[in-house]
Amino acid sequence: MRRLLFSLLIAAAVVLPAAAQDISVPLMMPQIELSPDGTVLAVYESPAIVDFEITPDRLPIRLYDAESGAEIGTLEGTQNDLTNDVAFSPDGTRLASVHANGQLLIWDVAGQTVIQQYDWLPMGNSRVNFMPDGSRLALIFSSGQYSNQAIFDLNAGAIVDIFQVRPATFRELQDSIGDIAALGRYGVLAQAISEQGALYGATPNGEVFVWDMEARTRTVLYPEAEGAPMRQNVRSLQILDDGSLLFYDDLKAVTVRIVAGGTQTEYPFGGPSFALSDEGVLAYVQERALYVVNLTQDSPEPALVETEIDLRGMPQLAFLPDGRLLVGSFISGEETSTIYRVTLN
Repeated sequence: MRRLLFSLLIAAAVVLPAAAQDISVPLMMPQIELSPDGTVLAVYESPAIVDFEITPDRLPIRLYDAESGAEIGTLEGTQNDLTNDVAFSPDGTRLASVHANGQLLIWDVAGQTVIQQYDWLPMGNSRVNFMPDGSRLALIFSSGQYSNQAIFDLNAGAIVDIFQVRPATFRELQDSIGDIAALGRYGVLAQAISEQGALYGATPNGEVFVWDMEARTRTVLYPEAEGAPMRQNVRSLQILDDGSLLFYDDLKAVTVRIVAGGTQTEYPFGGPSFALSDEGVLAYVQERALYVVNLTQDSPEPALVETEIDLRGMPQLAFLPDGRLLVGSFISGEETSTIYRVTLN
């Protein structure tokens, strides 16, 4: 029924009015992560927007009831630096957080306490995802010149494997030092994990790839853009229910859906802030406007969502299980922002 409803709403490029409820948060640019069952929302401050300046109110990771919008607790007291990224475990009982100073923390969500703590990871722009088994993490961290994708075993408390886009020879390594194009070629900007445990990644130059973790081989799914080093044009990856990979290429202004079988479809629409519902509805922000489009249709057409939400910057988006859309706002200079729960009428 929900899929039929969305199909009827988004059958053509029409303006759709939206009703919104809000969650006020004491942050400048809230970053959001929704638990797998869609009931708990983790919110934290973007380090970049505050230039990594620490104040007591920016350190906690705040937990909200996604249905009522009520704050249900904070994760705090152990972290010393701002949060770079968080990820819920597959069963939603734990939250992993990585911080600008290299801290990796595992929190008990219900008890709101740290149950594992590691302080020796390199500082930098870390990212974290849980593997499907719930006992391992996939991390992105920098080793200096390049970024790595590492598998962290929570039972062993250690990195057990590293996957890296690396120079083929030492001479190539020497030649790449100080070369901004090489930094974009060998770095990792974003990653995603499929339910089958496939590890995907994207470089700052926009190359999208997948690792065969057993064979230790890497397959390029989407090549980097020519003459565009360090453009960071592919900023996030999302796995679809059918195992496909969805991402937005900011340089080419297309949303690309790569099917597991190797074929791919490019849509001439999208934005760097996007989310996909279980029914195949894509929501995205482009030029401070919100659009939705049903990708399950034969000829999908975007529909403009009429809303008064301030959509500057890169607002965070996520779909709730009931079809409502979470939209995080950013207002320059303000110390308080709003996360809207938008009902698409």
